[in-house]
Amino acid sequence: MNKNALFLFNIDSVLFSKWNKKESLDNFLIQNSVFFSGVKKGLLENDFNVTIYHRPNIFFGYKLLNYKYLNVIFNLIFGFINRYFTSIKLIKLIKKNKIDIVFSNPINFVDNTLFSYLEKQKIISIQWFGLFPNFIKFYNKIYLKNTPRYSITSYSGDINDLFPNIYKPKNFVKMFNPNIIKTFDEKIKKDIDILFIGGLQRKHSNRWEILEKLKLYFNENIHIYGYGKDEIPDHYQFKKDLKESIHGDLYINTIRRSKIVINLFLNGYENFCGINNRIFEVLALKSFLITEYNAGINDFFEIGNEIISFKNIEELIKLIEYYLKNENEREMIQKRGYLRVKEYNYYNFIKQLVELK
Repeated sequence: MNKNALFLFNIDSVLFSKWNKKESLDNFLIQNSVFFSGVKKGLLENDFNVTIYHRPNIFFGYKLLNYKYLNVIFNLIFGFINRYFTSIKLIKLIKKNKIDIVFSNPINFVDNTLFSYLEKQKIISIQWFGLFPNFIKFYNKIYLKNTPRYSITSYSGDINDLFPNIYKPKNFVKMFNPNIIKTFDEKIKKDIDILFIGGLQRKHSNRWEILEKLKLYFNENIHIYGYGKDEIPDHYQFKKDLKESIHGDLYINTIRRSKIVINLFLNGYENFCGINNRIFEVLALKSFLITEYNAGINDFFEIGNEIISFKNIEELIKLIEYYLKNENEREMIQKRGYLRVKEYNYYNFIKQLVELK
């Protein structure tokens, strides 16, 4: 007998800006958001009927996402009204579809009206997120007001102590970052030596110096894709050849074509133990990964055997040079990483979280 799940999805404004409005938003997100498509797929594979809600504003729909500062001002002044009426709308949806469980990434468009109803009806709510350091404010603490209202909060690192007492999760669970394992019939040609994909705004400014040195050293052998070009100072040489951020099939195939993919964490990752989703995605796409070191890697992968890490730019350059020359060793590590990451799929992710209830 199928169960019923409500998936609340908070849309990233950068991703939303790519939507051309000619197709449904759901179809666009399935093609362009690994997290969205993966959670939906994982819920379906665990025999859930899935209802999706991702409208950020009860009055204006998606329109305010096109106006960053207007959206911020509206939420500051009228956000509480929007959150209340959105919660009422979702309660009606939950009643209509007989929802058994609510799953979300961090959302800011509901209030305690919704969570009080879920608790009264004994409906399990699960919050999972890839933690961005900009969530951590004021003495390295995480201030997410809805967190203590969820039945379960999950992340791929030891961050429970980062929540101040008033925002402590009811039940914190360390869980892997899930990924979609896709089967490809053809063996793709590895014609990109070095690849980096990621945000390059000011909040990612720690990446600028590393990418600059890599660009000056490896020149045309490194391909860099990212958003936030306008925030990069003009004196950085890599900015001239920076390619626009990519999503969907182009994102997947570009990673598959790469001999070495570089993973860099955001500013502030040194403040906590945890890793990003890129690590899991690259290994799932059968590519070789060299990642900036974080203690959280050890929770999921064996460094040196399934994944390679570095602690400074000099070490990174030496590792790139070595593994470009030693293809067989590179492929063996990549294969072991792939076998490990196969366990970290969305079916197991949803199954393990649901079983916690």
